[in-house]
Amino acid sequence: VPGDIDEVNALKLQVDQWKIPTGLEDPHVPASLLKLWYRELEEPLIPHDFYERCITHYENPEAAVAVVHSLPRINKMVLCYLIRFL
Repeated sequence: VPGDIDEVNALKLQVDQWKIPTGLEDPHVPASLLKLWYRELEEPLIPHDFYERCITHYENPEAAVAVVHSLPRINKMVLCYLIRFL
């Protein structure tokens, strides 16, 4: 469920200015901001070169983990952090 776009933009402005957001009542707003941040990355978290392998191995956990381990270091670190966070 997407958060209200005006609230998402207001939250983005606060975070961009390093202000700690307060008064968040709708959990969809920060979730939408997180999704927006990932969409706006210059290069996707999982680079295009890995797309075919991800699609091929989506039902095989061992192969999927191998794909994650073959990601560039920073991409792997961010993906693992995101997974632990979620």
